[in-house]
Parts: sequence; C-alpha cells; structure tokens
Amino acid sequence: MRILILGATGGLGTGLAQALQGHELLLSGRKARELQALVERVRGKALPADLTDELEAQALLAEAGELDMLFHAVGLAARSPVRDTGRDLLERMLQTLSSPLPFC
Repeated sequence: MRILILGATGGLGTGLAQALQGHELLLSGRKARELQALVERVRGKALPADLTDELEAQALLAEAGELDMLFHAVGLAARSPVRDTGRDLLERMLQTLSSPLPFC
C-alpha cells in the first residue's frame, strides 16, 4: 500500500510510520533533520512541507500522487494550561488543524 503520513515527525506520526514499515511510506513533516532520520529507520520517502503554506501543501499532493491511505497526524502542542497560553500559539495550533489540503 502507498501511504502518506502528514506530521510524521511528531509522536503519533512517528508511531504510525514505525507500525506501517514494509509499506510504501511517504512521510511529511516540517523538521527536516528528524524527518530524514525517520525515513532512514523505516525506509520511507521524505516529503518535507509546511502545511500552513498552501503552495507547499499543493506541491506535496502533486509529488505524493495517488495514495491508498492518508494519516493526518499534524498538530502543535503547548505545555501550559489553555488560559496561560498566548493567543499567537493558540492560533498556530488551530491553523495546523485546518491545513489547506483539500481532503483534510
């Protein structure tokens, strides 16, 4: 199966990539060094992208091509109560959930 994992460098994305080893894995994330290390461990293909940028998201889809499965594990977390988290960080958290990919 041809599988794209968005947010592959996070905890959930990395876990999915490890669990799905043996499939054709396309792994996307913003952290280039961590993404490359993961690709080498699970024998996938790196597709670095910032999904908050519409052009990067479109380029990612074009490069990924036809897929059998997609995992949307994109996210951003804060280590503080919501009431103590700044508005900028909260807005960035919500922005990652509403990426410009047409199927997300």
